[in-house]
Amino acid sequence: MKLDNNSWKISTEKCLPHSAVVKKLRKYSKYKTEPLKLFRYSYVGEGDAREIIYEFNNKDYEKCVRKETAACTKFKVVQSDQGKVNIKLAHIANARRLGKK
Repeated sequence: MKLDNNSWKISTEKCLPHSAVVKKLRKYSKYKTEPLKLFRYSYVGEGDAREIIYEFNNKDYEKCVRKETAACTKFKVVQSDQGKVNIKLAHIANARRLGKK
């Protein structure tokens, strides 16, 4: 397994806080199927502000990103369908409340 990417590199490329990138990587490492394997590479900062820089395989990272994107898209479709049902029910409830049939 080739370790060809790290958390600091991603945070600088995407202009994101390093802590947000690390949080997302830890989420990927907790997946039940094909978790992302993280390795401690180095530290950045001093004292209480010290953060761990993680190193990982870029192919595995891309798989996790695609998996999360697919799950979010699927969830948005479900939410949209439920929202359409809720709007119809709200219109019916308002009509009844106003005495219209």
